[in-house]
Amino acid sequence: GRYRAGGELPSGLRGFVFRDRVREVGPLLNVLEEVARARRKTIPQVAINWCMFKGTVPIPGARNLKQAEEVLGSMGWSLTVAEAAE
Repeated sequence: GRYRAGGELPSGLRGFVFRDRVREVGPLLNVLEEVARARRKTIPQVAINWCMFKGTVPIPGARNLKQAEEVLGSMGWSLTVAEAAE
C-alpha cells in the first residue's frame, strides 16, 4: 500500500525494480485497499491475515512500536471466504 503507480518510489535499484512491479500488482492493491476499508484495517493487516487464512505462518518484522501494534491488528479476526478469494 505504500507505493503506487505514478506515486513516489524508493530511490536507487529498489525504485528501479518497483517501477515495473507496482503496475503489475496494482489490481491486487486495489482489492486489499477495498477489504481494508470495509474492515477498518490497514492493507498490511489484511495481507498478514490473508496469509494466516491460507494456513501459513507469517513472520512480519517490526522496527518500532507502531509497526508492532499494526502487526497485532492483523490478529483476532479472519477474512471471509469471499474476501480471501478476491
